[in-house]
Amino acid sequence: MSKVVELSELLESVRKNGQLGYIKIIKPKKQPSVNQLDLATTLFKKKYANKVAGDEILNFDNKELNITELENILKRYIGNEVDIYAGGVLFKGKLNNSHNDFKDLKKHFNLKNSDIAEIVGLTTDSVKTMTQPNKELPSWVKSMMYVWKKQKE
Repeated sequence: MSKVVELSELLESVRKNGQLGYIKIIKPKKQPSVNQLDLATTLFKKKYANKVAGDEILNFDNKELNITELENILKRYIGNEVDIYAGGVLFKGKLNNSHNDFKDLKKHFNLKNSDIAEIVGLTTDSVKTMTQPNKELPSWVKSMMYVWKKQKE
């Protein structure tokens, strides 16, 4: 089984370093005739960054890109095999977004943030803050998802 690359961990590595080496999508699912998609040469033909207020800017292929834009681009490739060098770390495996899995878990069990807060002993606002899409999910969420996935097997 292939290794899983969590989108949140990848973005956090980019945030810490501000540098992105390369992004390769291996055999993109939506383009079966393509063996490898190199995003540096296909997506960044512009010479400026789409600036978003309060967003961080990173350097990629001698151009600037904001992290929100990077996240939106990578979300298109969830479920694909990737080879990405970001923030001095190599990420290689199937791109995953655990936040989507968490939403699915909440929907499956008909849970709201207030229900989860009561279960784990936090406030509703704390749960909302800790599970924001721009943050890595806390270990208690990962534990809930692990048990749920094992239960489904």
